Amino acid sequence: MDLKVVCAQIGARDHYGFPLALHQAGALGALVTDFWSRCHCAPGWPVLGPLAARRHEGLDGARVMPMNGRTLGLELMFRCSGTPGWERIIRRNAFFQRAAKARIPWDDPGLRSASGDAPALFSYSYASLALIQEARRRGWKTLLGQIDPGPFEARVVEREEELWPEFRSSWKKAPDGYYQRWREELEWAGRIVVNSRWSFDALVAEGVAPGKIDEIPLCLAGPRTPVPAKSYPAAFTRARPLRVLFLGQINLRKGVPALLAAMKQLGNQPVELWMAGTLRFELPARFRSCENIKWLGRVNRGLVSALYSKADLFVFPTHSDGFGMTQLEAQAWRVPVIASKNCGSVVRHGCNGLVLEEVTPEAIARALDYCVTNPGALREWSERSLVEARFGLAAAASGLLDAIRRSDGTGSPEKCS
Repeated sequence: MDLKVVCAQIGARDHYGFPLALHQAGALGALVTDFWSRCHCAPGWPVLGPLAARRHEGLDGARVMPMNGRTLGLELMFRCSGTPGWERIIRRNAFFQRAAKARIPWDDPGLRSASGDAPALFSYSYASLALIQEARRRGWKTLLGQIDPGPFEARVVEREEELWPEFRSSWKKAPDGYYQRWREELEWAGRIVVNSRWSFDALVAEGVAPGKIDEIPLCLAGPRTPVPAKSYPAAFTRARPLRVLFLGQINLRKGVPALLAAMKQLGNQPVELWMAGTLRFELPARFRSCENIKWLGRVNRGLVSALYSKADLFVFPTHSDGFGMTQLEAQAWRVPVIASKNCGSVVRHGCNGLVLEEVTPEAIARALDYCVTNPGALREWSERSLVEARFGLAAAASGLLDAIRRSDGTGSPEKCS
């Protein structure tokens, strides 16, 4: 593959899926990231904590260019000073752009094609403006990975805050200027990548030209060894309930209040809900003692597979998500999925799970009631629950490279003059 792509990203976003896909295709020129663990430390290693999981063995042969020391210093300063949420996010994004701009090997002749063409930059929204501007100044093609549906999603959360006032959360609206800088990123980017039709429509509603957007789903490397379909009892009972897993940030945007209310509506049905993730709101008293809800707290990546292997069903009732990587993870473990339509279209309704037309307690309760009374359907869905080729590394690499080839390498004349 002649074309080389430099990826710049904060954290282990989407398990390094896009850099991994490009690397497998021979197109990854470099991965520039804030932190990279050089050793195979177990996730949750006490010295580095979550940073120990910042690596992927599939990228062991790739050119990875981290900024470990500076990142550790920044995060230590945040912790000691008690820097609050949005200020921390904005300062981290600004730091990353400064550090990555100095780290990217802009003048490396090895990144140029055989015909001398410049490489491309793939970077993520909210931490890309300075990088895209520099790349365009140098004649590079640029691809902006849009991580969410933008300000539309913020309005969704505001609505949920009004609908569920008893769930007092720590969420705060982005400060003035945050989305203005984002709009500048969109203007400067050669092309924009979204991961779902949900995000595509949200960006078009914000005034982005549809012809500038490419929809490329997230990708997941398949398991090394095939995972067998799950076995289910002839009927679920109190002794063997339907085990439903929720995994991720436990907040209003993910539809958690509606999910908890649905569990209340199911009453004595043999259903057990496992809530794995960080609680982002104050849990109302009426949900604290529900016997059919198990609160597992934050789970390290190394233990996530054990949850998928034991779960009968995965639930993802989000009000808005750019995609929802956990859907693919569940399918890789042959776990049927109940998901809303407000995210990446992974679930095939009635084939490998159920799609919620609306995120309400009633809709979720109906879906769970169907599953608990139809274990045979779950068995059939598990047999069909596989990560499809459209979500594989090869498809992601092909989509990214096609988008780069269509990218306008010169940018807006008034911006790049």
